[in-house]
Amino acid sequence: MPNARLAIVWSPEAEEDLIEIWSYLADQASPQVADTQLGAVENATVNLEHWPYSGRRRDSLLPGLRSVPAAPYVIFYRVRGDAVEIVRVLHGRRDIDAIFGDLSDP
Repeated sequence: MPNARLAIVWSPEAEEDLIEIWSYLADQASPQVADTQLGAVENATVNLEHWPYSGRRRDSLLPGLRSVPAAPYVIFYRVRGDAVEIVRVLHGRRDIDAIFGDLSDP
């Protein structure tokens, strides 16, 4: 019996990340390269619909946070009830600890 599908929900920050990724790659390389990279991100998130706990645990960054690669980007997400919330999509070379540290500060 296949796993139930969970909805994918994008945070406003993750949506902004996608726009920035596409714009940067389209400018620096080509729109085709940008489309290909966003396709890789989409493929990784589709897998999360069926296997939401397959990603690496990242509780040290934020409780309940997980991640999966879409090289060179990393998709950060949380499982919330019957949905997978995509929290951020960040380049692997960014200072991930600092970015998520800002989220956990009051």
